[in-house]
Amino acid sequence: DAIIQVVGGKTADQGSTRASASDGETSFELRRAGNDSAVVTASWSLTADTRYTAIAYGAEGALKMAMLEEDEDQPDAGKARLRLYNTSADSGSLDLYLTASDTALEDAAITATVAASGASSFVTLAPGSYRLRLTASGDTADLRLDLPAVTVNDRGVVTLVLTAGTGGVLVHAATLEQDGGLLAFKNPAARV
Repeated sequence: DAIIQVVGGKTADQGSTRASASDGETSFELRRAGNDSAVVTASWSLTADTRYTAIAYGAEGALKMAMLEEDEDQPDAGKARLRLYNTSADSGSLDLYLTASDTALEDAAITATVAASGASSFVTLAPGSYRLRLTASGDTADLRLDLPAVTVNDRGVVTLVLTAGTGGVLVHAATLEQDGGLLAFKNPAARV
């Protein structure tokens, strides 16, 4: 089989434009720029006329790949759809809170919950700017990420991709718009 470069020259926290791939069982390799050896090899069964996004993540010596299907119907005007995809095995289950900037966490309702190395279902919410907080599931005192403003667009379909932070259970996040761009948010906190 011939090897075809689908995407090239991308660094961490960057997205790319869409590229074509064959339907059916398809093998993918992740290589470092300028190196002919695969760091990760994975195979997925792709369906014709379905959009996918490949995600590379993990620590320097232990990179992994995942394939997300992106065929969620666009919501009606005045609504948006969001799901969580947690690539961090060390984080455990996480609760997501999307609130006004001044809402106390104890007074907030959980927007979604995601298991370690898992994905949540899509939830429907109003478009707008939210304060985003992630906690250990069931424990609002165990804050893993606190971002002052994350925007969800009208009729947007967003996957919030969570990746392991530097050491331990804290996480970074990136919003991945279906048929759109990637916006990374680094966790400014550290635990001592």
